[in-house]
Amino acid sequence: MRKIMFLAAFVVVLMGFCFSNALAAEQPDTSMKLSLKEAIDMAAKNNTGIKIQKEVTEQAKDKRESAVKDVKNFTPDGGASPEIEAAYSSLLQADLSYNMQRKEIENQTDELTLNVYGKYMEIRSLEEKTKALQKTMEEMEWKKNTARVQLGVGVMATTSMVGVDAELQQAQSDLASVKDEIDKAYVELNKYLGLNPEDRPELTDSIPYEPMEVDDVDFDAERAVNNSIDIWQALQKITLERKDLLMVNNDYKVEKHDIDIAEMNMTQAKDELRKQVHLLYHDINTMQESIKAVEQGIQSAKEALRVKNVEFEVGMASKGDVLTAEKNLANAEKSLVELKYNHAVAVANYRNFIGRSILPNEKA
Repeated sequence: MRKIMFLAAFVVVLMGFCFSNALAAEQPDTSMKLSLKEAIDMAAKNNTGIKIQKEVTEQAKDKRESAVKDVKNFTPDGGASPEIEAAYSSLLQADLSYNMQRKEIENQTDELTLNVYGKYMEIRSLEEKTKALQKTMEEMEWKKNTARVQLGVGVMATTSMVGVDAELQQAQSDLASVKDEIDKAYVELNKYLGLNPEDRPELTDSIPYEPMEVDDVDFDAERAVNNSIDIWQALQKITLERKDLLMVNNDYKVEKHDIDIAEMNMTQAKDELRKQVHLLYHDINTMQESIKAVEQGIQSAKEALRVKNVEFEVGMASKGDVLTAEKNLANAEKSLVELKYNHAVAVANYRNFIGRSILPNEKA
């Protein structure tokens, strides 16, 4: 009997231990703090695609070395045979493949960095948005409490109370919607970082803002063309096809036609990229002007709040007036954060176009 009781007690303790572990596993991790750079570094280490691409690049390197050996095995005799041409062509292809795979590592790394940067800043922007919506909630709740009192003493119609309730419900819905957006953004960020979907690391870097200064946008557009991996790859293929024209076994007319088409496509791609750089530059300038205007609006909202607080202290304004002024300030600050978020992402893309680091305070 004692053995049965002992076993029963052991099972209960074991179940309790397992249950507590299961609960602990389900709890989101909020203890982690992540700077932007730490998040990008973590994503790079976790990214399987980049790891695979590095292996593919090593494989391409081995093939290139093998092709080099094949070419060296031929003894120069003053003539070009089909075998020599084939070996040389294979070497050119292998060399191009290796360099393309090496560039693809850079391409995937840049793309990952931009994605993590954008998601990190999106979360910070949404977090600021919740603060403004919470101020709206406070104002709506005060209005509802006031409306209840007015309804109770007969100075407000029931239909007006319905309108106040609808405004409060809308504010609650807006706040819940933004919180859902934050959750979705965290799930996407955590996927990059290799964290659990429910984890909520504290993001310690705020949205950076520094007006972008460009000395010569045309120069940057050319720099973007020179930095473009897609254009570089197209140029390498054209160069390779031109070399193929020298081979005795090729149909010159067909090959020349292919090269002409490829060159026209590359010229079109260059023009399109230059246009994108110019458009992005003008968008950034427009945002910077908008930020100046919103900053002035924030100063006005702060002054209005200061006045309402003074009036409230001397009985010339109600608590509702103060809450409205606080909400107006919070909304202005929310607009500024949203503009800075869009500006930060746009600047990051511009810097990536021209081959510079997208991270703040890095001049490379």
